[in-house]
Amino acid sequence: RVRSRLRAALHCYRDERGADPVLRRLVAMRKQAGHAPLDRERLSLSLRSFDEAPISTIHGFCNRVLHDSAFESGVAFDTELVIDDEPIVDQVLRDFWARELYGSDARFVRHLHREGLSPDRLLPLARLALRHVDAPVVPDRVELSRQPAGTAYADAYRRVREIWWRDREEIKALLLGFPHLHKARYRRDDMPTWFLAMDAFLRSEEPGPELGSVGFDKFLPTSLAEATSVKHTRAGGHPPEHPFFTACAGLDAARRPLEEDHRAREVELKRRLVAHVRREVPRRKVAGGVQSFDDLLQRLDKALRGRTGKKLAEQVRRRYRAALIDEFQDTDPIQYRIFRTLYGGTRQPLFLIGDPKQAIYGFRGADVFTYLRAAKAAGESRYTMDTNWRSDPALLDAVERLFAVRRPFLVEDIGFPLVRARPGAEDALHLEGKRLPAFEIKVQPRDGAMVKTKQITAEWAERHVPERIAADVSRLLAEGATLRGPGGERPLHAGDVAVLVRKNDQALAVQRELRRLGIPGVVYGDATVFDTPEADELYRVLGAVAEPTRNALLRAAITTELFGVSANALEAMSEDDDSEWNRWIDDFRRWHEQWVERGFVQMFRALLSERSTQPRL
Repeated sequence: RVRSRLRAALHCYRDERGADPVLRRLVAMRKQAGHAPLDRERLSLSLRSFDEAPISTIHGFCNRVLHDSAFESGVAFDTELVIDDEPIVDQVLRDFWARELYGSDARFVRHLHREGLSPDRLLPLARLALRHVDAPVVPDRVELSRQPAGTAYADAYRRVREIWWRDREEIKALLLGFPHLHKARYRRDDMPTWFLAMDAFLRSEEPGPELGSVGFDKFLPTSLAEATSVKHTRAGGHPPEHPFFTACAGLDAARRPLEEDHRAREVELKRRLVAHVRREVPRRKVAGGVQSFDDLLQRLDKALRGRTGKKLAEQVRRRYRAALIDEFQDTDPIQYRIFRTLYGGTRQPLFLIGDPKQAIYGFRGADVFTYLRAAKAAGESRYTMDTNWRSDPALLDAVERLFAVRRPFLVEDIGFPLVRARPGAEDALHLEGKRLPAFEIKVQPRDGAMVKTKQITAEWAERHVPERIAADVSRLLAEGATLRGPGGERPLHAGDVAVLVRKNDQALAVQRELRRLGIPGVVYGDATVFDTPEADELYRVLGAVAEPTRNALLRAAITTELFGVSANALEAMSEDDDSEWNRWIDDFRRWHEQWVERGFVQMFRALLSERSTQPRL
């Protein structure tokens, strides 16, 4: 896109028409900055040499610099770049977990289990710590006191156990028969589970590693009081009362110091984990002669700030006289620091092109504050496009209205600059000569929908929203909507419509509903091709080609759409026409030999051709 715009600019400049806005902006920028007028030949040479500029990802750039300057960067020549370093991280994490918990207190281990902490659950934390090696860990240290004595807890446990096994049936009858408890908090269907859990918790004479049971808090006097209806208490009534509930309150008070100690030890375990993976993972990678994509950034950043960093930066600048980073809002602090170290404070240009409004999306790996810091550092050398070359005027007005609130992106420094439509632009979508709205928000009423806790259920929406979308698209096409463009006005067709959804299964649901209404649709997404009907059919066909003597595989293969044999035709072959069945066997044997001798592509091409698959489909 950039190259085509620059070629157009060069063409306009050399023809002295000066009609291209890129060139006009370039001339205006130089004049505003007090630079000399553009030299025509120099500009021509610069724009023509643009095609020679190397284009790569930031990781690719760092990889090239590290290998081209191996002595200065300190990276071994034979270091292998691995796409996924998770096995190394996972192994380091599991070694740490085993070493830390091997001799640990059983109650602390049960606490970690209750909190759902395991090597698998801690892997995202380890990855985050390795990706942001400079990020501080808070707290930087945890003060662990001596582990609280368990005497008070053991005494309280024995008291609760004694009362439970003595008055168990009385306590159960009291809770099940008390009519004034909150129906949602104390569901009768849940109570048997709580009773069984209490049985298991209080089975041993001495306390076990668990500090409670499922539903233990439901037996506390405070919980019972909060769940007792106000109407009952105002009439002079009381919550359920029994010495067991009071004993549970004592046990709850006795276990709190132990729980607080466990939480502190959990934080300390995570803090040590971060320090360990940051130290051990790089060591194992060096020993194995491998590096990951994140390592490329970190090693170049470290090399540029090291003893030979100045010399390395000079070498890079001699080779790359300028740098242009597109989609800069998707960079992180390390990437920005690398290029600031290389080009900051020099006369060689560094162009950062991006949109801070896109940097707010954390799932892209972006750091909005890195963008804002870079924008602030640029000072007056900042330029904003004020023309939208893609959207119609009505849509731009609608989006402007949508974001016309204070701090639309929450961060004060991210503004919403107004943009105008391209010169001569007009709204394209019309119906019966009238412009259709460019932006609509449609609401699904609760009436007629499945509602739970005053909200439409996700299950109902997943089933019915695709139907509504398909109906809207069908109505728009059937009413004769038109599109106006450079070639004149033409009817709107299905290829002009796109439906954006969050998940692949939602896209497939919309596609099914559109097809039901006779509207063709293609799904674009990141779903694996192995989950498609075509992959299933290919699997059956390849199974028969691999083993052509197995009748069951052969029947499954020829009834796919690739071959199109119907159930009736298959039955006729089995009963009346051995010759046709034998021809299929011969074909699959021949394709098997082609696959072995000449490879899959030659075999599959022959299969499609000989059976006229494409013309038939």
